[in-house]
Amino acid sequence: MNINRLLLVTSFACATILPACKKQDIPDKVSLNISGTIQIDPKLKNSAKDSDVIFLIARPFHGGPPIAVQKLTGKSYPYHFHLTPQNLMMPNAALDEPVNLIVRIDKDGDAMTKNPGDLAGEYEKNPVSLNSSDLLITVNQKIE
Repeated sequence: MNINRLLLVTSFACATILPACKKQDIPDKVSLNISGTIQIDPKLKNSAKDSDVIFLIARPFHGGPPIAVQKLTGKSYPYHFHLTPQNLMMPNAALDEPVNLIVRIDKDGDAMTKNPGDLAGEYEKNPVSLNSSDLLITVNQKIE
């Protein structure tokens, strides 16, 4: 059962079956507000080109498909980012768990491929809360 359906069922139960149930028993949707900076390890600086596309990906900390993705086209580093509800893969999703942040600098601009020469990195203190700021993600891997 997905979380939105669970919230609906819980709301109905609280409103009709369990009159003593309080509003705070129903989890509210959590806003996504994660910001910080993406930097490239100096050893890989020459591997990043102006034509590359940056993908910032937020995945549930326990695994699974991305819950939010931001496609960035910045050409200079460090690059500042801000993930918001507009970046959610499923708008109106109820978020209630921390996420792992992953960055990929992609040569062909296709989020579905990982090719030799693409660069990657992740936040070293993953997972992060859904309301985090001043994070520093270092791109420090070259996909071979």
